[in-house]
Amino acid sequence: MARIATVIGVVVLVGLVACIGYMFWANPVNEKRERLAQELATIEPVEVEFEKTAWDYEGWQDAIAAKPALWTELVPPPPPPPPRPEPPPNLEAMIRGVKALRAGIGKKAKIVTPKDPKGSFMGVGDVVGGLTIKDVTKTSVILGLTWKDQELTTTLPRE
Repeated sequence: MARIATVIGVVVLVGLVACIGYMFWANPVNEKRERLAQELATIEPVEVEFEKTAWDYEGWQDAIAAKPALWTELVPPPPPPPPRPEPPPNLEAMIRGVKALRAGIGKKAKIVTPKDPKGSFMGVGDVVGGLTIKDVTKTSVILGLTWKDQELTTTLPRE
């Protein structure tokens, strides 16, 4: 059985090699190549003359260079950044050295400042270090300042 399969395989292989050899020998494209080569050999080049136009290069250059917007930038530079907003005043620095004591009479508290070391009683509406007293409670004094239509407040604890 193996001998029959080997013989059949050899016969098929020889047949394939024979077909490939025949295709190389009897290639139909070879005839077309020869005919194309003969036709190309009979073609003679034709000289075509084009009339030379006289271009006015210097006139064009002068016309382009004379344009006023030629050297301006295509995209204008960005506008300068807006000015930085003014920072709000530092309320803590304005009341540095100011103390609110527990001593008080009614809605007034005793406020000690560096200019008035003994202290004086102040109530709602009085000004301390540039800040206005807005409220007086038992534990703190609320101070405020109107700045650019805003009400800035800070709390000063009573000691």
